[in-house]
This record gives sequence, C-alpha cells and structure tokens, in this order.
Amino acid sequence: MSIKKAICICLIFVFAFSLFGCTSEPTNQNTPNPSSKDASVNDSEKTKESKKEALDKHLPETDLGEYDINYYISLGHMDADIDDVSEEGFRQYIDLCKKSGYTIEIAEDENEFIAYNEEGYKIDVDYYSWGEYLDVTLYLPKELTTIKWPKSKVAAVAPQPKSNYGKIEHDSSDGFEILVGNTSLEEFQDFIDECMDAGFTDEYEREETWFVGFNENGDKLMMEYEGFKIFRMVLMSAEYLKKDEVDDEPETEEKSTEEESTTEKQNNNSLSGIRPEIKEAIDSYESFIDEYCEFMKSYDSSDLTMLTSYLQLLSKEEDMAEQFEELEDNDLSDEELAYYVEVSGRCSAKLLSVH
Repeated sequence: MSIKKAICICLIFVFAFSLFGCTSEPTNQNTPNPSSKDASVNDSEKTKESKKEALDKHLPETDLGEYDINYYISLGHMDADIDDVSEEGFRQYIDLCKKSGYTIEIAEDENEFIAYNEEGYKIDVDYYSWGEYLDVTLYLPKELTTIKWPKSKVAAVAPQPKSNYGKIEHDSSDGFEILVGNTSLEEFQDFIDECMDAGFTDEYEREETWFVGFNENGDKLMMEYEGFKIFRMVLMSAEYLKKDEVDDEPETEEKSTEEESTTEKQNNNSLSGIRPEIKEAIDSYESFIDEYCEFMKSYDSSDLTMLTSYLQLLSKEEDMAEQFEELEDNDLSDEELAYYVEVSGRCSAKLLSVH
C-alpha cells in the first residue's frame, strides 16, 4: 500500500473514531443470553459478508492484472491494488471506471481519478508511476434515512437544512453531528450563506466545499461537502468549548526525544544514498502516524473539541500529500525504497498498538 493511501486510511480512522462518530452498543448488565449473543454475532458476520459482496460487485473488472484486495468493512471501504501497470494502463482503467458507471462528480488529474456511480459507490484511483501500480479504494454508499432535527438548545441557533434526509451521528445538549443528503454543492453553498446570515460570521473560514465559523455567543459550526449530494454538519456549544477547553501546553518531551534519538541513530547508518527531499517526506509520514497514535490514545467520545484535532490532522495530511505528489515522477533508489519499507514497518506496528 502506498504512503499516501496509508495516510488517507489513518484519517478515515480518525474521522470514524473522533468526536461523535464512535458509538458502541448498550451494555446489558444482566447475564447475557448466549443464544441471543450468537444470533447477533451471526447477523453481524452476515452483514459484513453482504457488504464485501456488494463491494466486489461494484469493483470494475479488468485484465490489467489481479487485484490484491483488503477489506475495511467497519470503515466502509475496500482497497484493491494492481502491480505492473503502465501510464497507458492507468488511462485504460479510468476509461473502464467510466464505462462501469463512475461518472458522477468526477475529479481527475494525471495521477488520480475520483467519481461516484448512481448508487452512491465512490471510487478513488491513485496511480504511482515510480512503482508502476494502481491503488484503488472503493467506498460503500452512505446509509441515510429521514431524520428529525435535534431539539437541544444549541441546535436552535443553527438554520435547518432544507433536506431532512440524512443520518444523525451524535445529538446531545453539547452539540450534534449530522450527515445531510439530497444537497448539491450549489445548495451547500447557499446553506453556508444562510448560516452566516444566522450569525456564524466570527473567525470564519470558507471554501467551496467547507466552512468553519463562530456566532457571537461562541458556538462553533463546521460543515464539509463530502460528495454525492451529502455534507457533514457539526455544531458545538460555547458552554462545552469553554468547559472542555483543550490545554495546548506540550507534554513532557524527555521520552519522545530519547526515542527520536534512538531512531535517528538506527537510521543514520543507511541514509547516505537517500535524497533529502525523499527522507523529509518519509519522516513527515512517520511523524504524522505518531501524532495520530497519540490522538487515538487520548480519544474521548464525549469530547466535542476533538474535531479540532481532526481538522489539524487533515491539514497536515494535505501538506504531506503535496510532498508526495512532487515525488511521483522520481524513481526511488534501492536505499530509498529500503528506508521507506523500514519506516512503513514501524508505522504499521504503531497503528496496530492503538487498534
């Protein structure tokens, strides 16, 4: 799996477990019924298998080579890599995706293709010329239904979207997180205007697909257009932000400094043939993984402010993605590839330690 894709998977984990999204089934304090538990497990396994089958069905069939497939059903996607693919093969695969129905909200450049089909499946294809392989990620459609607007006091300060088709991922007196469907990008932009008219104009930042802003009371609103006429809306009350204000003072760095020194000593013997920009990109990836792991260790599902950490991680991922895009036209030397494999191994171990 590529570095860039590994980063993206990490962010999916962050988003899945951050803020509101991580929920668990209620725990029954009474003695459990074994047969009921077994039935629940069987239903869960059946659901996973049916989702795997659905993903397999919507993955384009190709003669470019055999897929190397990994499923991440709890995260709603599968990864499928194909080795030994030329640039011409990449273009052929893109044509195949379009013929397979992935023609909605297309975004593409010389190394990537993203699109939806009519059912809401999303395909993301990355081509890495230096390794001559395709990295394909296929996402399941979002499961939305008719929803009722939250009744909390803070929910009343934000405008209601015109669409009531979506999914409430969290609702409390401190705020909410909602997926809203049946909303085009243009309608999303109009809704941003409504929110700003409602007072969310303090310290605001706005782009085509996202918005962050406060109202005069200090309530914080965050929205992001995810695609396929779906956007995510998160609202946090001023009271909660004040109550659980994050302490930004750095933790004791003695241990981490010692670990960094040890790692540096281990690496220095084999880095003479590695270009500085390659090493910087790979080291940045490992630093990002370290930060992500620390984020997961301190995760608290009741802490609304953790979305801020998510946004910071997202910003860093974008910076690293740009670095790797600049490297795609360069062939990695044997030493560079060995260093990448070494760091990837460490990062995999770190990720396993927190999941």
